[in-house]
Amino acid sequence: MAIARRLVGGLVAGGIAVFAGTSAMEDKTTRDEAGAIVESGGLGVFTVRMGDCVQLPTENLDMVASIEGVPCDTPHDAQVFAELTVAGAEFPGREAMENTAGEQCSSRWEAALGAYDPAANLDLTFFTPTEESWEAENDREVTCFVVSADGTPITGSKLL
Repeated sequence: MAIARRLVGGLVAGGIAVFAGTSAMEDKTTRDEAGAIVESGGLGVFTVRMGDCVQLPTENLDMVASIEGVPCDTPHDAQVFAELTVAGAEFPGREAMENTAGEQCSSRWEAALGAYDPAANLDLTFFTPTEESWEAENDREVTCFVVSADGTPITGSKLL
């Protein structure tokens, strides 16, 4: 499957993580008029929106095509706090992509979540394009997620 993104911040394993047969381009959640998820469902990595609360995969972390979108008032692993586009004609390489994503997500933290406070037990992770999605799908998007630093579930929105 060419359409996939790599999950950074977890252990790397083989395979492709797919939630309940959802493709990277599908949104099988139910949303209210404002776009908030009100019923859980499969959420393709190319359909994740700012503010979405999600369950991240625990296996096949190297390539992620879809995840589970959930209402923010239920316990969840992560919430989208920023989306950005990486410039360039050629894939910069995995390490450079991870460095760029980490720096760019960090620079957007305060505007979305407030001043960083280590006592708040919050950290970040992100999805980045893979070399395959960069070439085949012209994928340049990085998705930034707020997560708990100790891996415990988050309840409620963390966005300002």
